Amino acid sequence: MVLRRFINRTGKKTAEFLFRRMARFSALGFADLKGESEDESLLSARLPSWNAAAEDYFRRQSACAEHDSRKPWLPDASSGRLIAKLGWVLSELVFGEHLVVLDFGCGLGWLSRLLHRLEFNVFGLDVSPTALEYAAGEALRDPLPGSPHFQRFLPYDGRAFPLPDAAVHFIISFDAFHHVPNQGDVLKEMHRVLTPGGKLILSEPGIGHSAEASTAEDVTNFGVLEREVRIPDFEKKARAAGFEEIYLKPCPVHTDEKWPLGRCRDFFGGVIGPDDFLSLRRSMLSNPMFVCQKKGDLRSSYHHRALIEAGVEGLRAGPGEPLEIPCVLRNSGALAFLSGEHPPGGFVTIAVRVFEEGANLSRETDGRMLLEKDAAPGSEARFIVRLSAPSRPGHFRIVIEPVYERFYWFREKGTKPADIPLIVEKRQASRPGDLGR
Repeated sequence: MVLRRFINRTGKKTAEFLFRRMARFSALGFADLKGESEDESLLSARLPSWNAAAEDYFRRQSACAEHDSRKPWLPDASSGRLIAKLGWVLSELVFGEHLVVLDFGCGLGWLSRLLHRLEFNVFGLDVSPTALEYAAGEALRDPLPGSPHFQRFLPYDGRAFPLPDAAVHFIISFDAFHHVPNQGDVLKEMHRVLTPGGKLILSEPGIGHSAEASTAEDVTNFGVLEREVRIPDFEKKARAAGFEEIYLKPCPVHTDEKWPLGRCRDFFGGVIGPDDFLSLRRSMLSNPMFVCQKKGDLRSSYHHRALIEAGVEGLRAGPGEPLEIPCVLRNSGALAFLSGEHPPGGFVTIAVRVFEEGANLSRETDGRMLLEKDAAPGSEARFIVRLSAPSRPGHFRIVIEPVYERFYWFREKGTKPADIPLIVEKRQASRPGDLGR
């Protein structure tokens, strides 16, 4: 019995040693796990020229627009592989909560439009004004009637994202990150704009991409930057950017590869041959898919939270008299408040309503107030609510509360609105003031 265990243990160690040696000296050996040779500081110094090359690419590729508008349903062999990769990307998203996705390097916007149809709020980000103009135009030509979800396309200088902290739940980079010269800096921006628990999902070309004929053609014709996203490089940069949880998603092998059932039976039985290992390894190295999660609980970032305080405890006024109420709105949640009109919804406003005492429905409404700027978690906005007292005497309540336009009132998610009692009385000469005066 002891001899048998010794023989089994020795045989297993010998097999593992031979397998590792085989992998090391294979066509895709451990040498391929080494990093790039490019100096990123030198690449970053040429950022304006890379941005100009990207703009030139989209400006000159008029045929590219028609091709792109049909993605992922292309009438050629690339469609199957594209949809397969896309499926693995979408499997990392959370559906049904009206969350916000950033499409990094959106180009002409095919992925942004698809995400919008899946009922996400979408920001598309790109360095090419031509690409963004086309993407925005296509979004207007193909709207979803009645949808509250927005699509917004933002110009990007290659450095700072034009978004506040914790503004998006997911970032997707689909064949875009490998064009970035300053990848370390961009990963820091990605980490900044993600909510706690938010995910960065990248599907990028890896080892062997620089040797492809189409890659050389684009470099020659347009001067664009082409890089290979390699596992050790990316992990190092992602950790430096603040991501603690970094995963490599094991995607399926290339779509043109098929295993005979006998090979499958061996594989399921624990017999993993060199061809099996190299097939899976080649897929992960040539098209790595990374999932990086920011520290925190994503569920805590699903909805907005706020504290709103009014500068008065109560008011007394004559009919129709003007009123001024100083207020402070604090973002007490983990998701940024987006300001301005991000059509058709998805931005935060302040609703002001006047209720008659004892009534559940407001009879007089002074509409919405827009925030002057975006508000990151932990920040506050000060503003003054100006309105007129009701035109007849009585007891009323002025209710002031934030609204996530087209989605929900903050009170539905636990925020207590400011509720100010108002007494309107007939008097010859009156000035608005606190009840306590």
